[in-house]
Amino acid sequence: MSTENQEGAQPISCIIPPAEVRGMKVLNRDAFSKDINVPYILVPVEKIKEALKFLKPCFLKMPNLQPVQDDGENKKILLHPDLFDEKLLYLQKGLSKLNLNGILWTSITLNYENWTADHILKAVLPLDSPGNVSSFSTVGHIIHINLKPDLMDFKHLIGQVLLDKNPNIKTVVNKAHIIENEFRNFNLELLAGEPKYEVLVKENNCQYAFDFSKVFWNPRLVHEHNEVVKRTRPGDLVYDVFAGVGPFAVPLAKKQCVVHANDLNPDSFKWLCHNAGLNKVSQNLHCYNLDGKEFIQTIVKKGLAEFWNSDADGHCVHILMNLPASALEFLESFNGLFAGEDLTNIGHMPIVYCYFFRRKDENVSDVLGKYFDDEAQKTLEITSVRLVAPNKMMMRVTYKIPKNFVS
Repeated sequence: MSTENQEGAQPISCIIPPAEVRGMKVLNRDAFSKDINVPYILVPVEKIKEALKFLKPCFLKMPNLQPVQDDGENKKILLHPDLFDEKLLYLQKGLSKLNLNGILWTSITLNYENWTADHILKAVLPLDSPGNVSSFSTVGHIIHINLKPDLMDFKHLIGQVLLDKNPNIKTVVNKAHIIENEFRNFNLELLAGEPKYEVLVKENNCQYAFDFSKVFWNPRLVHEHNEVVKRTRPGDLVYDVFAGVGPFAVPLAKKQCVVHANDLNPDSFKWLCHNAGLNKVSQNLHCYNLDGKEFIQTIVKKGLAEFWNSDADGHCVHILMNLPASALEFLESFNGLFAGEDLTNIGHMPIVYCYFFRRKDENVSDVLGKYFDDEAQKTLEITSVRLVAPNKMMMRVTYKIPKNFVS
């Protein structure tokens, strides 16, 4: 039964799902129905345009709920009860100016469709849970989350809620655990939706198709991809040692750089080739399926020698090494690369962009000290890329290889 009055109503509403859903592990949508009291204002149709100008900041905005509703010859405008005290003086002045009646209260019923995913998950999950599902990655039609152990009992409910509340999503997965293998992929656990993992995503005006369950892709590196591309010029020579499906290689080739891109994972190699064609850059993008060390000691070595012997004035060589778990270990592959060979025609040395992880309790110089002496460290450009965990930062070291290092 609806109750409407001008006095005696609670000034603040509790716009949260019913307390009874706390601890729910199997989603019951019907359990999220709740009656709440909300303030509203009746506005004659002829005054609605002017009234909306000052009432809009106070609207009750929730999914699938119209804050402006028909009420006979008037419009009923629902206001957010949590803003009532804060905006009361503001509302009273506006109502007086337009000669409108005072604020009324009514009971409305909110259902599962009216709550956001954040509302629902905060209401269901344990209050003392350190696990956080408010942050997730979207890759095409897939939502990818990384659940903490304390939330595993709720995993299928979490997956279904995220599926329900994101209309363009067809699949929700949990990264079961990282596999520290040579292919940089990980186990996925289907939480909700369809087991369809082939996606098409757009980044920096390029398109990428791939099977998310078989290759590495991180949507949070879009800024870093763009930053490196900006450091190059058309005609530059680029070697991407751990190219994945091409987030560096494709836009570089599109910029008219000559790109040689490699990945050991055969699935990454397959989609790298596919994405070269998809973006119409196959003429500038050459793909390889080799171990990183082999790629450096064959393709990179041969290409550098040809570059130095060519008329390449004004152009640079860039070497990308985005395998932060172990890329630093591959730097020794450049040591003595041209030992015993005639280096009289040596030209500009390559610029290396090497990614690595640093723990919170580690000093950067200690991490890099295994690979660069004190004098060399003075020439390094160190950049923080992104925080991958509370105690783990992804970093980039950028430097030009010394000539004496390869001889």
